[in-house]
Amino acid sequence: MKKILMVFAVMQMLVVGAVFAETMEVKMYMLGEKKMKPIGTITLTQTKYGTVFTPDLKGLPHGVRGFHILENADCSNTWDKKGKTILGGAAGGHYDPTGKAMHGAPWMETSHMGDLPTIYIDTKGRATMPVLAPRVWMKNLGNQSLGITMKSDNYMNKNMGGGGEMMACGAFWAKKMIK
Repeated sequence: MKKILMVFAVMQMLVVGAVFAETMEVKMYMLGEKKMKPIGTITLTQTKYGTVFTPDLKGLPHGVRGFHILENADCSNTWDKKGKTILGGAAGGHYDPTGKAMHGAPWMETSHMGDLPTIYIDTKGRATMPVLAPRVWMKNLGNQSLGITMKSDNYMNKNMGGGGEMMACGAFWAKKMIK
């Protein structure tokens, strides 16, 4: 418990210390086969330690979920060859500007740049705890999406971390940043 409180305190200091840093707010949506439902926002804040992602989300199923930056600024559904809906499929794969990385932990140099720390959704369906992505710099982002998966992420390359299908998505563009 002390360890969790210490991590939370450090994250709060990072967010408070970054009040005048570059920020961007991304509107997030619960994905569905026919329509998307607004669920809140995630604010990105640049700090000297990396980018802090601060969610203010509601209406999500409780648990720890995979969280990623995806290649495209498009959360539309796509369909596989058999006609099955792929929720948010137009967002593409995990952001990987080098084209050489594998799925892994956010702090590993060999993992996709879009591999973020997992996001926690409390028993009331809210996500509010910030996470730090130490390798992500906002100046390198633009025209991508944030995605939250149905399951947790084990940070292993097999099956892209096991997060499964995307349940929530929010597109963003470079020019939407606020200074």
